[in-house]
This record gives sequence, structure tokens and C-alpha cells, in this order.
Amino acid sequence: MRQIPLLLSLLSLLSSLYLLGLVTTPALAAITTVRVPLLAEQIEGRYFYMDVAQAALARMPGNPELELVGPIPQARAQSMLAAGTLDLMWMIESADRDELYLTTGVGLTNGLIGQRVLMIRPQDQTLFAGVESLQDFRALGLTAGFGPGWIDSRVWAANDLDFHIEQGNWQVMFDKLKRGRTDYDYLSRSIKEVQLELAAHPELVLEDQLLLRYDKDEVFYVSPHNPDLQHAFVQALQAMAADGALSRLVDLHFGQVMTDLQVDQRTLIELDNP
Repeated sequence: MRQIPLLLSLLSLLSSLYLLGLVTTPALAAITTVRVPLLAEQIEGRYFYMDVAQAALARMPGNPELELVGPIPQARAQSMLAAGTLDLMWMIESADRDELYLTTGVGLTNGLIGQRVLMIRPQDQTLFAGVESLQDFRALGLTAGFGPGWIDSRVWAANDLDFHIEQGNWQVMFDKLKRGRTDYDYLSRSIKEVQLELAAHPELVLEDQLLLRYDKDEVFYVSPHNPDLQHAFVQALQAMAADGALSRLVDLHFGQVMTDLQVDQRTLIELDNP
């Protein structure tokens, strides 16, 4: 009978050491490599996500290494994540994706993905002069171009704004827009990605006064075949959010972008997010 209190004390000690990360389960200790996609559409825009992933892995038991797979198209990467041939991938959070993959639930960019500016043809700049509200913007009667499956299409529909979905490779939209051979008048782009895209497509320009905003962020999703990784990765991301490490990475990668785009001086148009 005297062994029972001793056993309970030992179990309590082991539990405390586990919570402190000093003792790990065999499954968690077995994670040595985490496979992430090198997305063909975001080769130059991957560095923030790689830095966040590496910082989180450094806080996990065993300090797993990051393995880049690709370059591969985003659609194929999503299929590989579902199949378990990739372990981790960043995407805009949605209910549909929460059903397909294991979400970490930690927003990565403080909502920057939902802060949108417009890429347009230079001759169309004057079309947006005088827009002060969503009603004004809607009254322009202009059409946005989106890729298949983009969250933006639901947002534009909920706000009674016109849009066209470009089937196939969405990157052809840049060339089509600058040639005027399209069913759309502008591209809605996140403030964190638009500078790279403007540099790659100098025939297009940034609309100079508007900021459209809806409540959405990107998160890391984990393969449904790897729940142990999800458990450990969520804990690491939550710790980064709590101690400010995640916000510091956001500022490091995007702080200058916010300044360059004069985000605080733009006319803000809030969009409902269904």
C-alpha cells in the first residue's frame, strides 16, 4: 500500500517534466524531418514562412529539420499534404481546409493577407479617384480577377462586387491584364506580396489610394496523417505568439513594406467576410 503514494508522486513528476519539454513521448521524439513545399507560385515569397517554421521547429523536442520539396504547384502541394507526402503547408484559413487538414489555428501575419491593394493598368489610375466608401467602389462597376478556389471570390460575392475566376494557372492574369485581353479590370493583391509582383510585372502599377480589408489570416496546416506533429507544432507556435517572437518576424519581413505602401494613409474600405 505504501507503494501507491510513491507511484503517484512519480507520475506527477513525469507529467511536470513532460509539460516543461524535458521528457517527450516516443512519437514526438521520432519526428526528425518535416517536409514543406517550395511552391512554384511563391518561390521568392517563401522566406517568412520558412523562418517561422524553422523557429517553431527549434522549440520542438529533437529540433526537427525542415526539408523543402519542389518546386511544385500549390494545387499539387495541397493534394500531397492530404496524402501525407508533405507534412506542413501554409494557407489562408478556411472551414473547408479545416476539414481536410489539421489546423494549427495560429494566425501568422497579423491579418496582412486580408489587407488588399489593387494592381491595375497605368491608364486606369484615374478611375479610382474620389472613391471614399464601399458604395463608391461598387459603383465603379469594375471586375476583379481571381484564381480558382481563392477565398477572395467569397468575400467579393458577399460584398456585391463583380469578379471573374481565371481557370488554370492564375499567374497568366498579370500578362492578360497588362494586355487588356481580360474579363477583369484589376487584381486584388495582399500588401505582403504586391511589391514582388509589381517588380515582376512593371507594365502594371499599384492603385495609389485604396486599402480594402477583410478579416482573414494564414495558418500552417499539418497533414492529417501526422497528428503528433500538429500537437507539437501548435505548442511551439503558441509560445512564439505569446513571447512576441512571431510578431517580430512579421515586422522583420513586412514592416518596411507597410511603410513603402503608406498603408496608414490609404482610404480604408472594410469588406464583410462571410
